[in-house]
Amino acid sequence: MDTSRQGLEVKTASKGKRQRRSIAEKRQIVEETLVEGASVARIARTHGVNANQVFYSLIGSAQLNGLDPETYLSNVVARLADHPINRIQELLPWKLSA
Repeated sequence: MDTSRQGLEVKTASKGKRQRRSIAEKRQIVEETLVEGASVARIARTHGVNANQVFYSLIGSAQLNGLDPETYLSNVVARLADHPINRIQELLPWKLSA
């Protein structure tokens, strides 16, 4: 688990303003969570978002790639225990829809 605070650079918008992110930025954040030992909460803080927003980006990515989010998440959860960590990117929505 990643608990260090070294090099933590938080990206924030002006107070009260909602920051819009491109699909590429959202994809990058989700991919960062898949690195072995990554902390979703720390990655979320680094990008100035809540951890639940990272989860919602994953659901949105599934929808954008033509997948039913509930089916996608069920499939991923069922496969996680036996899936090799070095191939975890294969479970991303844009990989499964291809």
